[in-house]
Amino acid sequence: MVGRTSSFAFRGSNEDLRAIARKLGVDYLLEGSVRREGDRLRVTAQLVRADDGIHLWSRTYARELRDVFAVQEEISRDVARALSVKLDVAEFNRDQGGTTSVEAYERYLRWRGIGMRELFDFGHDRERLQLAREMVALDPRCVLCWDALAGSLVAMAQELGDARGGELRAEARRVRAHIARIAPDTWVAKRDRANALWREGRRAEAIALAKEVVDSGPLTRERVWDYAYMIYAVGHLDETIALVEQVRAVEPMALFLSRDLQYDYTAARRYQEAEAEYRRGQQLEGSQVEPDCVAFFRQLAGQRPGGLEELRELHGRLLRNGQDFDTPFFRELGGVLGRREAMLALVRRVVDGSVGDAGNSAYLAINVADALGDADLAMAALRRYLEAQEGFDEGAVSHYPYVALWNAPYSGLRAHPDFRKLLVEAGVVAYWRQTGRWGDGCAPVGAGDFQCR
Repeated sequence: MVGRTSSFAFRGSNEDLRAIARKLGVDYLLEGSVRREGDRLRVTAQLVRADDGIHLWSRTYARELRDVFAVQEEISRDVARALSVKLDVAEFNRDQGGTTSVEAYERYLRWRGIGMRELFDFGHDRERLQLAREMVALDPRCVLCWDALAGSLVAMAQELGDARGGELRAEARRVRAHIARIAPDTWVAKRDRANALWREGRRAEAIALAKEVVDSGPLTRERVWDYAYMIYAVGHLDETIALVEQVRAVEPMALFLSRDLQYDYTAARRYQEAEAEYRRGQQLEGSQVEPDCVAFFRQLAGQRPGGLEELRELHGRLLRNGQDFDTPFFRELGGVLGRREAMLALVRRVVDGSVGDAGNSAYLAINVADALGDADLAMAALRRYLEAQEGFDEGAVSHYPYVALWNAPYSGLRAHPDFRKLLVEAGVVAYWRQTGRWGDGCAPVGAGDFQCR
């Protein structure tokens, strides 16, 4: 069954049913209409076989507006009976941490849709924060609404920077604490506890609890993503890919999922699959900044078709469309594209602190040096980037920055002696030894050493 974000991509479309079914990867389509008259709803639904357009089943439902969630469940069960299948209906209700408020539900769908279209610029982050505040005001018992608010507060804090974002981060921590008080047994609270365990350095416990969250419900982006980032952070790249591919099967039209798979395929050195997903993702609605970024470095490394002109085109698009790329380092990089030593000289200036910052510029510098085959310089930039993360020295960094460990696949960085030291400092090796589950391409050597490739 395909998710709402993907199916709604064709709302109001006149596209041929067979073409829609191919894009969604389904054999049957459910179409219909909703009419609202005051507090009354009239919902018409019909099930169509995609290959020949034959209508297999249809029905009209007349209900009160307050019964909209019950209608959703009833339609799902009727369709399941028509197809003679068993359908696990994941209701957006209290049991799932959701709401019975139609108004809050509508805002949640808008909030989620923005993220699934990879729209994370200042304007959309501000819109998501406003939607989240409205959700919790409409239904203070909606756990997913509070979760959306906490995430939106952190996103806006990142937009504003350290000086102005501190108050929003403090509010986000209060919201997380509120969730733990009002709904300690929900999957949202368990996921938050898994994240806290990670920051305490208890990697194995964190991953085990995060996996419980994944296994306890439908494979949605919200349930899966923290676990996916954790296993990616400890080098389980192929496992991450398999999991994200399952989520993509539910939401094939979500650019957010396509974007992450492009990173994942590239990290696993599955470059042809990364390129194929990039081309598929170009047809999806949303911001193409991050996909263009992955393609840019793959181009710089010589792992995709095209030459210098294509590289310049990608650089220009990133500079125009991505606020994170509007840095002195990336602007200057555009003037020396194709000149390896000049590009590496820019990276050295980032590493020694004379250009850019230790955040975005350092992350981009890792990828430039890696794509150009300079493992020593990529390693220096990687260390600068990770040491700049809050809590790194105490082992209290969240799992998200650790994706940088694996996002540099071209230069042989993973075989670098200092890379091994960094994995030890990050607590990754301790997790491997504790669980016996080594990262992809990594293995113990003797009693006390290991290697990666």
